[in-house]
Amino acid sequence: MPAVSETYSLGLPVELGRIDKELKKLWAQSEGAMTRASLVNLAVYSEEPGSLEKNTQLIARITENHACRAIVIGADCAAQKDHVEAWISAHCHVSRAGSKQICSEQISFRLEGPCTKLLPSIVFSHLDSDLPFYLWWQSDFHEPMDPQLWAWVDRVIYDSQTWKDFSGQMRLVECAQQEAKQRIVLCDLNWTRLDKIRLAL
Repeated sequence: MPAVSETYSLGLPVELGRIDKELKKLWAQSEGAMTRASLVNLAVYSEEPGSLEKNTQLIARITENHACRAIVIGADCAAQKDHVEAWISAHCHVSRAGSKQICSEQISFRLEGPCTKLLPSIVFSHLDSDLPFYLWWQSDFHEPMDPQLWAWVDRVIYDSQTWKDFSGQMRLVECAQQEAKQRIVLCDLNWTRLDKIRLAL
C-alpha cells in the first residue's frame, strides 16, 4: 500500500522502466480505500545534499491541501559517474468527509554525474496527463538552458535570495521565458518575504 505522508519515506525503490507499472500496482493493492488525486504536476529540483528527504517532507505538507503528481529530484552533478536511482510513494490524507484517504503520488530520483542533461526525459516521461507543469528550481540555474525542458514549463518557482550573481541568474530566467515564448509564470519566493511590508504600505 502507498506510504502515508507521516513517514516521510522515499518509498519503494524501483527500476526506471517499471515506474508506471509499480504505481499501478500500488493503487491495485489499496482495494478502493484510497483515491488518487492530482491537480498539477509539481517537479522539485535541488543539488543540495539531503534534499530528497527534506523535499519529501515539504511535499507531504503541500499535498494536505494541494493534490499533485510530485516529481522530486536530488542531483549530484559533481559525481564522477552517471547513476540514477528512483523511488515511488504516496502522500495520503483523510478527506474532509472522513470516508476515504486522498493520495498524491511522488516519484523521486537521485541523479549523479553531469545529470541535468537527463532532466527533460526524466520529467516528461512521468508527467500526469495534460495537467499544468510547475517547476520548483531550488539551485542556481545553469547554462545552457535546455529548450526541451523550459518549453513545457507553465510556472517556475525560485528564490533569488540565495543568488550570488543576481544579474547572471536573471539573464538565465529570461532565457527560459524566451524558450517558452513568454508563457512561463515567474514566482520568486524572495518577494513573498515582503508581503507584510507591502500590506503595511
